[in-house]
Amino acid sequence: DILDELSASVQKLPQPWLLMYADDIALVDGDKGRLTRRVHAWREALENGGLKLNVAKTEYMACNSTDLTSLRIGDGRHRRAHGQLQEILTGAANICLVGGTELMSSLPLLVRNVRFGTSLGTAYKLEDHIKKQLVDTFCGHSMEKIAEQIAKKYKLSREAVDQYTLLSHIKWSSAQEAKVFDDEITPTFAKVDKKDAIVRDEKPRSNLLLEDLATLAPVMDDGSIITSGNSSAPADGAAALILANEESVNKFKVTPMARLTAWACVGVDPVEAGLGAVVAILKLLAVSNKKIKDVDLFEINETFASQAIAIVKELRIDPSKVNVNGGALSVGNPVAATGARMAAHLSHQIRRNNARIAVAASSCGGGQGVAILLESL
Repeated sequence: DILDELSASVQKLPQPWLLMYADDIALVDGDKGRLTRRVHAWREALENGGLKLNVAKTEYMACNSTDLTSLRIGDGRHRRAHGQLQEILTGAANICLVGGTELMSSLPLLVRNVRFGTSLGTAYKLEDHIKKQLVDTFCGHSMEKIAEQIAKKYKLSREAVDQYTLLSHIKWSSAQEAKVFDDEITPTFAKVDKKDAIVRDEKPRSNLLLEDLATLAPVMDDGSIITSGNSSAPADGAAALILANEESVNKFKVTPMARLTAWACVGVDPVEAGLGAVVAILKLLAVSNKKIKDVDLFEINETFASQAIAIVKELRIDPSKVNVNGGALSVGNPVAATGARMAAHLSHQIRRNNARIAVAASSCGGGQGVAILLESL
């Protein structure tokens, strides 16, 4: 059950008791419960996690980068979402919880225009809710087509894109075997034949071969690069972080994992929505007076392999600094939770690698990009 996963992610926070003193909560629900029947999933999860909260929460629909954005100033498309960092900077809050949850496996197939009945013999057309969301309403292009165009623009071969995908699986599987994620991931439970514990991500494939990826057909009739293998798979997941100002950190004698020092949100041409992270990172570095070479670690959302490669090429980033433990191509893309997952993972990775500066960034549909900069303490 997704609530078990949400409650577990809250309990995994370094100082979950600190939420008792939270001033505000902004949590992203990928579907807002309309189709998964969990209208107040986060509120339930917090209560089930043993936290009796005396504050309201802001819960809203979003995807890809929005929980990253909620670390900064909220999502401009959802005016109800108060930016948690902005709340802290303006003095309206001292401690905030941010995060996201996604339950894509339970999204049903839709049949429209049947509320008031249909004629006998009417043929019903099933609509895949996930695929429906992947069409950009501004330009009418699917996300796959945008990723295909990016591959052509940067002259990326099918083999190069598949090789990047394979590397993501290898890195994630290696990190998993080395127990890198043990401090980040909390086991949850799922009912199959019996109630079994899920202690690790199920999407990464340690036995994946380049030959396996090469056998997959392109997802578009007129495409040659993008396949289901070199695209991130829909996934379930939840992630959460606590933001606090320095006064609260000192008051409660807690040790922060990292400091959030800069942020950027940008808009780009919807036709090049997959490159929003490029512009966001450039703006982020400009406002923080830093250069690409100053950054020790990058977490870039791997919605498509072609997209991730293009971002690295465009910014001339050292590939060894990018997604050092794999990314969405291997673990999957629970869109409303991905941003928080990247930020949380990067906070841990800063400590593990003794890194000083790290950047998390994501492109998102509609022609947007968001990036945040974390620094060690």
